[in-house]
Amino acid sequence: ADRGFDLTFRTADDAGLSLIKYGEFLYDNLIIFSPSIEDFGGNINVETITAFIDGGGSVLVAASSDIGDPLRELGSECGIEFDEERTAVIDHHNYDISD
Repeated sequence: ADRGFDLTFRTADDAGLSLIKYGEFLYDNLIIFSPSIEDFGGNINVETITAFIDGGGSVLVAASSDIGDPLRELGSECGIEFDEERTAVIDHHNYDISD
């Protein structure tokens, strides 16, 4: 069913990336599914994403044990601390022993 959302897909290192144009946010929500990104493209960086959040934008980030420094820094700006590199979080209450 169409819920009225307009989706825009870009790679995280796209040179044309931008969250703001003429002082206005271009989007309401940002989804980052690039856990190991080392540098964002365009004019996006941790500061612009933080300003987006502070301006009322919503951000969903997918991370992994190979998290890049920009996402680690963004987490820190939002009060989230990621553990050392190459570590994992295990849910001991719902852990599948076959994994």
